[in-house]
Amino acid sequence: MPGSIDSDGTIRNSLGTKIGKIESNGNVHDALFKFVGKIESDGTIKNSMHMPVGKVDNDGTVHDRSFKTIGKVDDNGTIHRENMMIIGQLPNVNKTWAAVAFFFFDFDMS
Repeated sequence: MPGSIDSDGTIRNSLGTKIGKIESNGNVHDALFKFVGKIESDGTIKNSMHMPVGKVDNDGTVHDRSFKTIGKVDDNGTIHRENMMIIGQLPNVNKTWAAVAFFFFDFDMS
C-alpha cells in the first residue's frame, strides 16, 4: 500500500501510520506535531525556518528551491519526475498537498 493523505490532511506512510498533518492554515507538522513547514497561498512551500524549499504551480508543476522543474502532479494525483517517470500516486488529494508530502515526508508513494 502506498503512502496517503486523508481528506483532513493527515499524512500516512505505506503502513498506514500517521507521519504528519497539513493544517487548514497551511502549516505542516510531523507525527509529534512539530512544525516542519508551511504552504503559502501562492504555492510556495517553506521549511520550519521559513525558507523556500519549493513551489507548486496551479497546473501541478513542482519546482525545487531554485525554481528548477523537478516534477509534476497531474489531475489524477500521479506524481512524475521531470522525465515523466511515475514516482507516486495520491489520488483525490490536491496538487499542493501531494508536493508537500514529496518535500517533507519522502515516503514511498508508488
